[in-house]
Amino acid sequence: MKTNIYLPIEIKRRELNARIYFAVIAAVNGHKVTLGRKNRFSEFFNKIPPGNFITKSIGPSNFKLIRELKKLGHKIFFLDEEGLMCFNKEFTHRRITREGLELLDYFFTWGKNHFSDINTLFPDFKKKFLVTGNPRFDIIKSRAKKFYSNEVENIKKNYGNFFLLTTKFAKINYVKRKSVESWFNSQLKKGLLRSEETIQLCKKSIKHEEKNLKNFFDFIRLFNKSAKDKKLIILVHPGEEVSVYENLVRGMSNVSLASSFSTNSWILASDLIIQNNCTTSIEAYMMGVQPIQLNVFKDPDIEFKIPKIVSNIFDDNQKLINFLLNFRKEDFQKKQIYQNNILEIKNYIENAMDKNSVSLILDTLFHDEFFCKDYNIISPTLEKILYKLKMFKRSTLNYIKDPGSMTLSKQKFQSLTFNEINNFVRKIVETENYQQDKFKLKEYLPGLFTLEHDKKA
Repeated sequence: MKTNIYLPIEIKRRELNARIYFAVIAAVNGHKVTLGRKNRFSEFFNKIPPGNFITKSIGPSNFKLIRELKKLGHKIFFLDEEGLMCFNKEFTHRRITREGLELLDYFFTWGKNHFSDINTLFPDFKKKFLVTGNPRFDIIKSRAKKFYSNEVENIKKNYGNFFLLTTKFAKINYVKRKSVESWFNSQLKKGLLRSEETIQLCKKSIKHEEKNLKNFFDFIRLFNKSAKDKKLIILVHPGEEVSVYENLVRGMSNVSLASSFSTNSWILASDLIIQNNCTTSIEAYMMGVQPIQLNVFKDPDIEFKIPKIVSNIFDDNQKLINFLLNFRKEDFQKKQIYQNNILEIKNYIENAMDKNSVSLILDTLFHDEFFCKDYNIISPTLEKILYKLKMFKRSTLNYIKDPGSMTLSKQKFQSLTFNEINNFVRKIVETENYQQDKFKLKEYLPGLFTLEHDKKA
């Protein structure tokens, strides 16, 4: 029985490849998997057959959709993309509410630490919390790095050797929108800061980003002057205002902005990465790329632990420049300290070592004949035409109303094509030694792509 599974995506660069990998593994295990942009599921929720719906959003703005899906017979799971990096469990889980948890069948946690934090906050829902890890870390292990070989080759061909600087400053360098006076005020208006402690932590985190962003600017200017024979590529967080960086690097000969490849590909192509308090540190570390933490303005109250575990830490720009000028790549994964760190990281990420997150998640899903229905779409082509007309009208009105929101939306998820998904599917299938002709990818509804595996083919 091919059970339906649904995988909505919000931030393409962060989530897409992991969702495609999930779809391939689930298809091999007899499931029928549909993935696409989150808002496409909101648009067509009443046209998808019942199944296991793995959402990544359970804030109040999502309650209506979840309730509608439950009425139609779906089982609802939550894969928490934000739960890994935590300096305070109340602040990290400020979007999680009892009402939201009541709507779920299961809540997937990153690891034992995440499970402990969420269980402490909501002990009445303990039976819903499952330790599964996250597919984002299934796709950066040793063999999985081959998934990115084509993109890495293209990046190296175009850029040669370079250091990668990844940014994470959306609290201060946010895309300006009519509805957002400031990041702090937006959190208050949404009711996400429910105690004086979380209010103060929010203010501290904003100050930390503001000070360190200013220093990143200083570092980039110093690199441009002091490391003429080296290259620095800046990978801007999808929630940030890109023009700030474009203006900064204009005229610089050895500093530029990253183009549209996946984050993992940029990391693998680089000599090392420079970041501040960012998840890319652990992703790089597990892929064998040295992470640097440039942290001039310190505040342990709002700094994540994992980047400190894996990173070589600098608090002075000139010292980092000197390090970069003399840097030589080495295979640090063979060192004992790496193995010790991975053992510690396993408390944070269940699938950091031998376990596979997709397999753990698949073991929890519901298997029912009711979840094996096929799409009943009379004309997919007509659906596409009607949707394009609707979106043209809606996009025009939204752009007039709030162009900043449209800019942010495009930065998080500009587009998704059949070929884009199919190419990564084929790369995974090739790496895992599956048969290409057994996989079938179809677009039954606009922007929603369904993958199946036919064992008889």
